[in-house]
Amino acid sequence: MRNGNRINSAWVLGAAAAAALLGFASGARPAGAAVTSVEFTSGDSIENTGVTFDGTISYDSVSKLLSVDLANTSSFQSVITGFFFNIAGSATADYNAADDAATAGVDESAFANNLTLSPFGTWDAGVLLQNLSQQQVRGIDEGEAGRFTFDLTGAGAGDLAAIDFITDENSGGGLSGAFAVRYQSVGDNAEMSDKVLGVVITPPPTAIPLPPAAWAGLATMGMIGLGHLRGRLRRPQA
Repeated sequence: MRNGNRINSAWVLGAAAAAALLGFASGARPAGAAVTSVEFTSGDSIENTGVTFDGTISYDSVSKLLSVDLANTSSFQSVITGFFFNIAGSATADYNAADDAATAGVDESAFANNLTLSPFGTWDAGVLLQNLSQQQVRGIDEGEAGRFTFDLTGAGAGDLAAIDFITDENSGGGLSGAFAVRYQSVGDNAEMSDKVLGVVITPPPTAIPLPPAAWAGLATMGMIGLGHLRGRLRRPQA
């Protein structure tokens, strides 16, 4: 029975260390890694028209490049003509007004920097169509998606993660949220408009960084545990 306990202990030691190493290698991202992302979806709206959206915020803290993928998932006539967000800390964002060829039907170069969305007041960053008379040609129609990129500058820009762009809330019109989308040409007659807040779908996991010494220790523990297990299995049992 005692030998059995030793084999079990060795197995647990080796397996735990191996699992830890595999876990970090296969997707558990240590804090400080360059690219992070967070998904969001539509929440409360001002006019309750029923328009909806989904999206992803991705941030590369090395190149200091923010990407916002925004899809108009409404099932009826509607056009996204702008969106707005805040930035945790003091960094600032400047929109890259370039059309993304991969987003057919959406002309991102028709958008420009804009910081104000009534009744929510002023935001840290955002974009709005420059020529609203062409919104159905240049905006994000139902069933379409656009990709928008921003350059981040200023103190702390290299320390941000994707969640930091959908954390700080604005308030107004009886609603508060950290991301807002503007809709126009809503409904069969394209006569309605709406402003819809975004909510995070699933908060990203908190990654715990391991110092270099800990990586070496885990590897050593795994080798010792698995070696001990092999030795025990080879010995004849009394």
